[in-house]
Amino acid sequence: TYELPTDHAIRCAMTRRLTGFDLSPVNWEDVIGEAGGLSAADVIQAATDAARRAVLCAKTDITTTDLLHSIDRRKKIHSLGDRHG
Repeated sequence: TYELPTDHAIRCAMTRRLTGFDLSPVNWEDVIGEAGGLSAADVIQAATDAARRAVLCAKTDITTTDLLHSIDRRKKIHSLGDRHG
Protein backbone atom coordinates (compact mmCIF):
# COMPACT_ATOMS: atom_id res chain seq x y z
CA THR A 1 0.00 0.00 0.00
CA TYR A 2 1.02 3.59 -0.59
CA GLU A 3 1.54 5.84 2.42
CA LEU A 4 0.75 9.54 2.22
CA PRO A 5 3.48 11.96 3.27
CA THR A 6 3.75 12.98 6.91
CA ASP A 7 3.39 16.60 7.98
CA HIS A 8 7.18 16.86 8.17
CA ALA A 9 7.56 15.38 4.68
CA ILE A 10 5.00 17.83 3.26
CA ARG A 11 6.87 20.82 4.65
CA CYS A 12 10.27 19.47 3.55
CA ALA A 13 9.07 18.75 0.02
CA MET A 14 7.52 22.19 -0.34
CA THR A 15 10.45 24.11 1.11
CA ARG A 16 12.88 22.25 -1.16
CA ARG A 17 10.77 23.09 -4.20
CA LEU A 18 10.48 26.74 -3.09
CA THR A 19 14.17 27.36 -2.48
CA GLY A 20 15.02 30.96 -3.33
CA PHE A 21 11.65 32.39 -2.31
CA ASP A 22 10.94 34.19 0.96
CA LEU A 23 8.74 31.76 2.88
CA SER A 24 8.45 33.84 6.07
CA PRO A 25 4.80 34.75 5.29
CA VAL A 26 3.77 31.06 5.23
CA ASN A 27 1.68 29.64 8.06
CA TRP A 28 2.86 26.05 7.75
CA GLU A 29 0.20 24.69 10.10
CA ASP A 30 -2.55 25.89 7.73
CA VAL A 31 -0.72 24.70 4.61
CA ILE A 32 0.06 21.25 6.03
CA GLY A 33 -3.50 20.88 7.30
CA GLU A 34 -4.87 21.59 3.84
CA ALA A 35 -2.29 19.40 2.06
CA GLY A 36 -3.10 16.38 4.20
CA GLY A 37 -4.44 13.58 2.02
CA LEU A 38 -2.42 14.59 -1.05
CA SER A 39 0.29 12.35 -2.44
CA ALA A 40 3.92 13.48 -2.33
CA ALA A 41 3.74 14.14 -6.07
CA ASP A 42 0.72 16.40 -5.61
CA VAL A 43 2.39 18.27 -2.75
CA ILE A 44 5.44 18.91 -4.94
CA GLN A 45 3.24 19.94 -7.87
CA ALA A 46 1.32 22.38 -5.66
CA ALA A 47 4.61 23.98 -4.58
CA THR A 48 5.80 24.12 -8.19
CA ASP A 49 2.54 25.76 -9.21
CA ALA A 50 2.88 28.39 -6.46
CA ALA A 51 6.47 29.09 -7.53
CA ARG A 52 5.51 29.43 -11.19
CA ARG A 53 2.73 31.86 -10.37
CA ALA A 54 5.06 33.88 -8.12
CA VAL A 55 7.61 34.19 -10.93
CA LEU A 56 4.94 35.23 -13.41
CA CYS A 57 3.79 37.94 -10.97
CA ALA A 58 7.39 39.03 -10.23
CA LYS A 59 6.99 38.11 -6.55
CA THR A 60 9.93 37.13 -4.35
CA ASP A 61 7.82 35.62 -1.59
CA ILE A 62 5.32 32.80 -1.31
CA THR A 63 2.37 33.26 1.03
CA THR A 64 0.01 30.91 2.80
CA THR A 65 -2.71 31.97 0.36
CA ASP A 66 -0.48 31.17 -2.62
CA LEU A 67 0.07 27.64 -1.37
CA LEU A 68 -3.56 27.10 -0.32
CA HIS A 69 -4.75 28.10 -3.79
CA SER A 70 -2.26 25.72 -5.41
CA ILE A 71 -3.31 22.88 -3.10
CA ASP A 72 -6.96 23.60 -3.88
CA ARG A 73 -6.21 23.41 -7.62
CA ARG A 74 -4.62 19.96 -7.12
CA LYS A 75 -7.68 18.76 -5.21
CA LYS A 76 -10.02 20.07 -7.92
CA ILE A 77 -8.04 18.21 -10.59
CA HIS A 78 -8.50 15.00 -8.63
CA SER A 79 -12.22 15.60 -8.13
CA LEU A 80 -12.63 16.08 -11.89
CA GLY A 81 -10.85 12.78 -12.50
CA ASP A 82 -13.03 11.02 -9.94
CA ARG A 83 -16.19 12.16 -11.74
CA HIS A 84 -14.96 10.90 -15.10
CA GLY A 85 -13.06 7.82 -13.94
